[in-house]
Amino acid sequence: MKRVWIVCVLLLLFPASVPLSAEEQVRWDRENLKVSWKQKISVSADSSGGVTAEFRTGSNPWPYFVLVPENGKNWNFSRFRFISFEIENLDRERSVTGELCLGMWSRHKIGVFVLAPGEKRTFTYPLNHKGTSPFDPLFRAKGMPSGFEGGTNIDTSSVKSLHVICGFVRYGRFRISGIRLHGRYEPVPALRSPETFFPFIDGYGQYRHEEWPGKIKSNDQLKESLEREKSALKPRVADWNQWGGWKSGPHLKGSGYFRVAKWEGKWYFVDPDGRLFFSRGVNSLSRSEYWLTDRGRAKCYTRKPAAPGRIFNFYSDNCRIRYGRDSWHGFQFRRMESWGYNTIGNWSDPELYRGRKMPYMLNLPLPSKTLRFGPKNEFRDVYSPEFESELLTVLPEKFRWTIDDPYCIGYFIGNELHFDNSVKVAEAAFLAPPELPAKQRLLSCLKAKYGSIDALNKAWKSSYSSWEALARPEKLPDSKLCQKDFEAFTLKFWKRFFELSRQAVKKYAPHHLYLGSRFKVQDYNKKWLFRMASEACDVVSVNSYALHHDHFVHAGLEDKPVLISESSVGHRMRGMLGILAYPGCGIHAREEAQKVLLESAARHPQIVGIHHFGFKDQTLVGRWDGENYGIGLVSVTDEPYREFVESNRKFSEQLYPFRRNTTPVCLSR
Repeated sequence: MKRVWIVCVLLLLFPASVPLSAEEQVRWDRENLKVSWKQKISVSADSSGGVTAEFRTGSNPWPYFVLVPENGKNWNFSRFRFISFEIENLDRERSVTGELCLGMWSRHKIGVFVLAPGEKRTFTYPLNHKGTSPFDPLFRAKGMPSGFEGGTNIDTSSVKSLHVICGFVRYGRFRISGIRLHGRYEPVPALRSPETFFPFIDGYGQYRHEEWPGKIKSNDQLKESLEREKSALKPRVADWNQWGGWKSGPHLKGSGYFRVAKWEGKWYFVDPDGRLFFSRGVNSLSRSEYWLTDRGRAKCYTRKPAAPGRIFNFYSDNCRIRYGRDSWHGFQFRRMESWGYNTIGNWSDPELYRGRKMPYMLNLPLPSKTLRFGPKNEFRDVYSPEFESELLTVLPEKFRWTIDDPYCIGYFIGNELHFDNSVKVAEAAFLAPPELPAKQRLLSCLKAKYGSIDALNKAWKSSYSSWEALARPEKLPDSKLCQKDFEAFTLKFWKRFFELSRQAVKKYAPHHLYLGSRFKVQDYNKKWLFRMASEACDVVSVNSYALHHDHFVHAGLEDKPVLISESSVGHRMRGMLGILAYPGCGIHAREEAQKVLLESAARHPQIVGIHHFGFKDQTLVGRWDGENYGIGLVSVTDEPYREFVESNRKFSEQLYPFRRNTTPVCLSR
């Protein structure tokens, strides 16, 4: 009788549509396993409810397999806060990583898993629920609070599939089991009306509708937290010299500047004194924010913007209060040494570069006055005289102070440029006005090859009346017939870009390194691009947000040193809304993912450094492109993520012996 009474009470408290259990297994169709490439991916279900996947995909991008609900129905996850997976890496040699998405691609992403060889672990992620809020939140970003449309929020009441995407894995074998939902989801009451939601950003730039230990609520707290941090700082890693090189390691020839060399089968930077140097850098070490117009967002903020139409720079103002008369710049050097970093990375405060206390790399700006073309004006015309003259004078005119600075490792030129496919530049030039220098160069190449318009028409099966008509086309020619010609021009175009970039560095700073153009992940399988970069660059730079690099093999890349110029391990702590390379919300999940990432980079024979993006968390409302990721070493209130930076320090303390003594992973299968 007592049990019946309890059940009745529970039924009154919770409607029948809400399960009484706080946990539920996710059941999927064992007979309907889908893969992107049947010949390269095999998946098999077992009787205990798990699925084992084996990838043999080489350089093929974004392979995946799909789990779907039983009986052709949709899953209903709307009542739960979290989803968890038990994942085991069955490969004893390589790390494994993958993205978990409730649907396809990033707008459905819930997180990333990463496991060391042979490791087994449970990964837990919060579910991003799309709601039916009756009011507009006045911002659109990569991450939105649960209950609003946009970002990675989805309709969790009708989930059609679970995608497991493994990026550019060459080989991997792992098992997923124990997929379950748990924790009761209830929308935050404050998000139900504009009166309770706005403003949702407090006076320190923090999310107002969430609490966490140590959340800043007064100026005194800001100052007190700095004093606690000061007392916990450590000196530079004991076995690092003044540059951050390996003090007790092998002594190579010192040149007075940074160079690269191969030692015992692995590439390294070599510091000015001749010691091996592995670059551990931080990008965007600065107090500045990405300035955006408020676009009607004034209601979002407790404080008024610093200027009409601008978003308030919370981080900078918090630092003004926190440091008082102390030097923010001087303290960052102490932090970097304490946290186990030895390089000031891209987009950092110029005063830090000039400080002559830590090696640095910086990005020379691309010519701003040159002509541009393409559907979105994404291409700078490398054949215009302005491009060459401006690029070749930027070092002596704007960065002369770096030319003889031994702390300057080298220069990037460009970041995540639009290399696209092997004909995109040629197509854009073909449709450009005839006065564009790139268009004129394309026409001259075609004239040199074919001699007459009739010969070109025969090859292309076209009907241009003259070269003048070809200069003003109405549309693109047949892509199959002009493919080789367009590819040839595209290669010439980008080859000129790299040649001029190298010249811009070596003409005035021959003892510094040309570090490339920071390729993005979409460039991974472009053989022509990496072959070209290998010829021109001293070090090839790649922005990679993979959580391990055991499979890092770029087709076309020669035996050249590689810098991972951007990487990250994200989080959703301290009220952050957006995720990037997010390994879940388990205890120490971020630290464990970072360990796998750093170890994989350190044992790779070509990788000579890995840089974290970025120094601080991004603004909640999103920067110019909507990014509002929790990726920082510090929060908006300048407080470090203590466990994360301590984990980085721990790795740095054994970095050089680890790299020397660890056998490189087998890069082929």
